Amino acid sequence: MEELKNKMTSLHQESFSKRLDFYWRSIAVYSIILIVYSLLRGSFEYNQLTMEINEPLVILLAFFICCTAIMLFINYYKRLSIIIGKDFITFKSRFREKIYRVADIQKIALGKDRINRLRVTHRVIKIKLNNRRKSLKIRPSSFLNEGRLVQSIARLKKDLNK
Repeated sequence: MEELKNKMTSLHQESFSKRLDFYWRSIAVYSIILIVYSLLRGSFEYNQLTMEINEPLVILLAFFICCTAIMLFINYYKRLSIIIGKDFITFKSRFREKIYRVADIQKIALGKDRINRLRVTHRVIKIKLNNRRKSLKIRPSSFLNEGRLVQSIARLKKDLNK
């Protein structure tokens, strides 16, 4: 009977992967700016485009492209994800996995987080745990299927209140 219950629990779990499209979009934008700048500032000599590599803007754009590409590969390698089941939430990466049961969760707050000095608000989920001083913060917009993630957390919150 216990084995059947474990199988049913594993069937009712949803996985949400970290969104990585921000990185490749940034790489594309920086690359386009670098190409446009090189076309505007470069000179054509003997059917070749020549350009100064020492210019500060070229160095800065190349630095942004390299840093963004490195962060893309690091985050792709880590494979961050959240798995939400019927009575647990799991934070998983390639290297470790941390499971929090409903009994470990004290409170779940669905709200909006205001960025200082800006009027922009982002949706944020705060999970207060029994054994931690600070609450866990999840930004659903950082994960794929953010609407389903919020619904799953809301379902978990409803189960927590029972």
